[in-house]
Amino acid sequence: MSLLDVSFAIIVEPLRMAFVLCVTLLNRLIHSPIALCFVLGMAIAVMVVMGTFHRMGVLHSGDSIRKVQAKKRDATPPAHDRGSRPLSRVIFLASCLVLVVLTGVVIPVGLIEVMPQAVKFVGSATDSSQILALVERPLCLALGTFLLWPIILYALPGRRHRCLLEVMLVALACVAIIDYRFFGTNGEAVSMLYASDFTPAMDLTLIVANIAAVLATCVVSGFLSRRFPRITLGILTVATTAMAGSTILHATALPDKLAAAEDEVAAQKTEQPQFTLSKTGQNVVVLMLDRGMSEYIPYIMNEKPELKEQFAGFTYYPNTMSFGGFTNFGVPALFGGYEYTPVEMNKRSTERLQDKHDEALTVMPAIFDQGGYDVTVCDPPYAGYQWEPDLSIYDPYPNVHTYNTMGYFTGMASDSQQITGISCDLFYLAVARVCPLPCRQPLYASGVTYTYGDGDASGTGIPLNVSTASGQTVSDDALTADGGTDAFLQSYYALNHLTSMTRIDDSITGSFLMMANDATHDPMILQEPSYTPTQHVDNTAYEAQHHGRFTVNGEQLICENSDQYMHYQANMAALMQVGRWLDYLREQGVYDNTRIIICSDHGRPLHQLASRILPGNNGLYDTEFYAPLLMEKDFDATEFTTDEGFMTQSDVPTMATRGVISNPTNPFTGKPISNAEKYAHDQYILASWDWDISANNGTTFLPGVWFAVHTDMRVMGNWREVPDPGGQAT
Repeated sequence: MSLLDVSFAIIVEPLRMAFVLCVTLLNRLIHSPIALCFVLGMAIAVMVVMGTFHRMGVLHSGDSIRKVQAKKRDATPPAHDRGSRPLSRVIFLASCLVLVVLTGVVIPVGLIEVMPQAVKFVGSATDSSQILALVERPLCLALGTFLLWPIILYALPGRRHRCLLEVMLVALACVAIIDYRFFGTNGEAVSMLYASDFTPAMDLTLIVANIAAVLATCVVSGFLSRRFPRITLGILTVATTAMAGSTILHATALPDKLAAAEDEVAAQKTEQPQFTLSKTGQNVVVLMLDRGMSEYIPYIMNEKPELKEQFAGFTYYPNTMSFGGFTNFGVPALFGGYEYTPVEMNKRSTERLQDKHDEALTVMPAIFDQGGYDVTVCDPPYAGYQWEPDLSIYDPYPNVHTYNTMGYFTGMASDSQQITGISCDLFYLAVARVCPLPCRQPLYASGVTYTYGDGDASGTGIPLNVSTASGQTVSDDALTADGGTDAFLQSYYALNHLTSMTRIDDSITGSFLMMANDATHDPMILQEPSYTPTQHVDNTAYEAQHHGRFTVNGEQLICENSDQYMHYQANMAALMQVGRWLDYLREQGVYDNTRIIICSDHGRPLHQLASRILPGNNGLYDTEFYAPLLMEKDFDATEFTTDEGFMTQSDVPTMATRGVISNPTNPFTGKPISNAEKYAHDQYILASWDWDISANNGTTFLPGVWFAVHTDMRVMGNWREVPDPGGQAT
């Protein structure tokens, strides 16, 4: 960075960010009663804390306190202690440095350490020589926000406001440390990088505990800073030194990690992702749409009858359940079968969850590889327990082709745009990371900023409809929106390029494709009725004329808020792109000899079907959470049909291998691939908010709520909450 850039980042940028945050907050207060109530509650809490400080004498200078104490003792006030004010100033500066080190260095470095591959998505070249570039701008912003401007305010005439600033900065520093250490992880921060759909911890108990901890920290820190200043200074000094020292130690390993990530990315970018389908043999395709919503299918087919023609031959299974509400719970069971449900994985309590997860991702590719099929795997979710799939888990299978397709077709930006893009984002990310839980989502609601050039210089992608994907602003009624999210576009264009990824070959005897896509997981508001991403969306007229499409067979799909609309739209958009690909397969003569399974790992608790909600106090009791999409087109099938039979996501390996692999066996356990477990006992669902694989990564899943389900997951009477079934399933 030039001297001018540094000066701008330290002096001007903090003022601009403060203005933007104030405008955003004001907008939320005007349009959101919940936000207004929260702010009023916080204001009351602040007044209570300030009142407590006043009664404790915290807001008085050291001289004033001694004078009051002297009067109470009817004694002469002591002479002025020249060491009191300098000590207060040192505490003030130490508090500032804690915030600077935490938000300017510790979190950015910690983020890169947890997920070095993420760097390329926020605009930095994966070159170890650019480590300084990753930190210098966030550090400059932190210096301006938490050091320069507080010092300027502190230097203004008057003693009372200085006392107030001293107490405020000490409280902010202590709250930041508490929130960073005990309420969140760097994995949570990485999730912000990958999705505009950042969801903070939704456990009300945890939120209440966090708010209580924040208030208690404010009171205790204020008391200590005024009554025991040397102890306070010692605590801040130790905290700053410990964080800085730890970060330096971790930073020494970053060059190797970035270099390894660079090699991995370069290897993945050397050729366009592709997979082969045989014209003469049998092909099997398993396509997972992350968070694909099963209940949408009747409404989607009702709105777009042409999709029924494109999906001719498919059987839709509306009575399908998943074994959890997030990817870490659902993916192993989906790709590995009944040996990898949460209950069964917990039984193998001496093995790491990561190893069991990777094993599940390898089951079907290994089986089909051993069966002589041409095997391709694209975007295996959480491979290596990494947010960016670690394709090296397939290295023991040299004949298995592997690609990460999401992000390949969205184009590349220039170096100058990249460095600018990451810096501000990492600082916002750091600030969000140290805020109390209720503040994090509003602070980071628009997602990470991604800036792209006008074209695709690499020639590996197609022009974006939204050339600058820096988050989406949505109206209160969700009918209009501006902008877009990079997370959705990366996945959407991967589906858009299914045809260009497809190779037709007469020489191979058969092929197997296992692919995942996040278009349905990272939704945004799309233009109706084309369901495409555009810079400006206005669905007012279309919704006024066609809102009745959300009632099918007398049951209404509730679509009233942005979350509900964008999930429906993203599911529609994904199926429309898949439909285009199915037409292409017909044109190429490989549709009839290809078995295609479209599935998902879980649903979403959007409260769109009133009949699907169990008695409970949060989203874990919305059974839409555990209703994954499942559709299958078998060989030579011609009609779109519906099968009401009870299914689970763990039926997928059985469906995929049925009739094409003789006596399919799990290569890791030696047990047959079968769905017999479905009929042996109730099926057990782990309902939990612990989706973060950087935290929920031991040998068993963290405790949660368990449900037992049987026969028909759409009937609420078939659900019951049970203790941890541990030894019940066999």
